[in-house]
Amino acid sequence: YRLRGAARDHRWIQERAKPLYHKDQTFAGYIGSCTDITEIKLVEENLQRHRDHLNRQLHFAGTLNRMTQAITGLDGSHGILDALARILGEALAIERCLIVEVSLARRLALRCAEWRSPACPPAGQAASDFHIDVFPETLRHLWEMRAALESHADHPNPRFASEGSATLLHQRQGIRSLLWYPFGFRADGFSLFMLDHFSEQRAWGTDERHFLEAVANQVNLALQKIRIVAARAEAEEALRRSLQMEAMSRLAGGVANDFNNQLTAISGHAGLLRDGLAGHDPLRRHVDAIRTASERASTTTRQLLAFSRSQVTQLADVDPTTLLDILGRTLRPLLGEDVALVIAAEPGPGMRADARQLESALINVAINAREAMPTGGTVSISTSTATLDRETAQRHGVASGTFVCIQVADTGVGMDQATLASVFEPYFSTKQPGGTGFGLSSAHGQVAAMGGFITLVSCPGRGTTVSIWLPSAGLGTVEKAGHRPTTLLPISGGGSETVLVVEDEPAVLDLVRDTLHHAGYHVLAAQHAQEAERLAAQHRGDIHLLLTDVAMPKTSGTALASQLAATRPTMRIIFMSGYAADAFAIGREISRAGFLAKPFTIDELMRAVRVALDVVVG
Repeated sequence: YRLRGAARDHRWIQERAKPLYHKDQTFAGYIGSCTDITEIKLVEENLQRHRDHLNRQLHFAGTLNRMTQAITGLDGSHGILDALARILGEALAIERCLIVEVSLARRLALRCAEWRSPACPPAGQAASDFHIDVFPETLRHLWEMRAALESHADHPNPRFASEGSATLLHQRQGIRSLLWYPFGFRADGFSLFMLDHFSEQRAWGTDERHFLEAVANQVNLALQKIRIVAARAEAEEALRRSLQMEAMSRLAGGVANDFNNQLTAISGHAGLLRDGLAGHDPLRRHVDAIRTASERASTTTRQLLAFSRSQVTQLADVDPTTLLDILGRTLRPLLGEDVALVIAAEPGPGMRADARQLESALINVAINAREAMPTGGTVSISTSTATLDRETAQRHGVASGTFVCIQVADTGVGMDQATLASVFEPYFSTKQPGGTGFGLSSAHGQVAAMGGFITLVSCPGRGTTVSIWLPSAGLGTVEKAGHRPTTLLPISGGGSETVLVVEDEPAVLDLVRDTLHHAGYHVLAAQHAQEAERLAAQHRGDIHLLLTDVAMPKTSGTALASQLAATRPTMRIIFMSGYAADAFAIGREISRAGFLAKPFTIDELMRAVRVALDVVVG
């Protein structure tokens, strides 16, 4: 037992006594002693404390070992954190454990994992993400002091009490005791353990706080693994989609080329048929319908070529401010009165781009934004400049360096993740019947052809932001984006020169041969390069013009032109192709060669031939 001494301190006393008896066995009294065993008691208490401390350390060591096994054995990010939250909660014998990521930039606390004990009362309902303004002083203290906060229902922490959140935690949620332990501090936020006990009040000792420090290291390892796994999955998905888009691009380009050949024949023959009909002939209406349908189909092939990056791209240094000023005047009537257009161009460098194709891409994006706002809204277009590091650039398939970003944001309905995964695919559309599904796909192809890339962020109910990234301009003169007038030459009535036509598509070959023949030209027609070489060798007179397709079996049109030009230096050359981008490759190989993009009309064919023949060769 204990006695309080004169110094008001307590002493442990051990008393021993033994009864004494007379010879006749009658009780005579006691004999005993009293010993001060305070020092012994202190030693025993110290031993017990060390024993308890050792047991806790062994328990915590086993817990940390289980956490390590969970980190190395699980692949799913949510599975790892959920397992760590469960192990931590069981080790500390608490009733709820939360792992939260606090993002200062987004001003949100995001729940990463939650574990609840089976004994957790109904009051301990599932937690959700929350805005940091719910706990402004508490989270600021955790960020600045980097120390844990403990609070109890009967003695709330002053931080919680001063901001008014103690009532929310202890009364509304029914938390009797809590400990918030911050860790993993970064430039934009930190991670947080939120440990809650509902059934009774409890405290967290020094050993438990040290244990939390070790657990924080484990969770940091888990978060690093999660980020690595996520980055690897993102890279694999990006590669898969890149290969998919590349395959679709090749397919789209091939399909467009084939369609251009057919459309050239359809449009051309329809034009010849119309010219042969009298002005009052009722059949002219049907011929006009054929030509209109052909023109609409040509628009589709142009969009396919844009997606496949097969259009001509003339890069120049473009001033984004001027570009957006011109674009704004174009977009305002297109968007309609119920859609507000806000343009904010940030002063900065120019960008390397094809002004016309960039305008086309931005118009497609803006029209998509309008369609996402059936009841009206706002389309905001802004510019900024950023430097992409090597890793980011490689992820998007571009060279690292300074990029100009043009953002088009809307306040529309937004898109879910399933829709986002397909937005750049041709023919994919979320619109009602009538949508072509080419808006974003053609924009994607146009931007990629200019050495840039497109990113897209969207969320249902929160609108969509499309960002077009293009390399910044060099130090040369920046082109003021705008529309250059196109000079059209009058259509010639024909001629008498000799024209060698080489085309592997029979329908196009027949059309060109008949058209030129009816215009008075002497036509030599061949379906492939070998036949053209034979006809050229047999022809005794001049061949004034070679009109040849570019892509042909065995020998290409450019190779044929080079061979014939060696023996006929005054011969003019026009290349035909469904790939408009062939114009640049041709220009590099053969000087003064003309180019006729498929599909073409009879008027375009006649004009190109006459222009080429009228050029003076020096």
